[in-house]
Amino acid sequence: MSSSEILKGRYYRDGASEYLEAELHHIGEALYVVLAGSSQKIHVQLEEVADRLGNVPRKIYLMGDSVFECTDNTAVDAFFKSDDHFFSRLTRMEGSLKFVAVVTVATFICLFGLYRYGLPAVANVAAKATPAGVVEAMDSSTRETVDKVLFSETKLSQARQDELTVIFDELVEISGQSNPPMKLHFRDGGAVRC
Repeated sequence: MSSSEILKGRYYRDGASEYLEAELHHIGEALYVVLAGSSQKIHVQLEEVADRLGNVPRKIYLMGDSVFECTDNTAVDAFFKSDDHFFSRLTRMEGSLKFVAVVTVATFICLFGLYRYGLPAVANVAAKATPAGVVEAMDSSTRETVDKVLFSETKLSQARQDELTVIFDELVEISGQSNPPMKLHFRDGGAVRC
């Protein structure tokens, strides 16, 4: 028998928490558990092989709630000829520093793209979908809060305010921005001055 036809590990009988040192033999299409120090073969049927997860011991679930556990994941893959399964390939890739580096760089690129392009696009769609009444209520509420907490009445003369309002209106007209209508408010910024 080749090494791929025998697995060394621990055998947990149905409902038992104690294990017995054993081997799992693959003879033809049949599976047998051979307990350490015994030549008796216990015929078992495979129910499921747990997916490979790093170096965690692999559980082989057998019919009747018994379990065979093996710490050699490579041997388990060879035994069940599952080297080409997705999780086996993924585990091998996770062990490659080159793969991890590429995935890390790709993740940072995706996060940057999401931050730089995705969030503004979502914000733009949300802004366009928000009804004008809601926008006006949010603006008004925010302005009232900022006026109470940070700002006070402006100290600019009415003539200067009128002069700046004319310039502002010209800029709004040039920009073509009309919805929502832009308004210029004058406040004294106190400590928030630029």
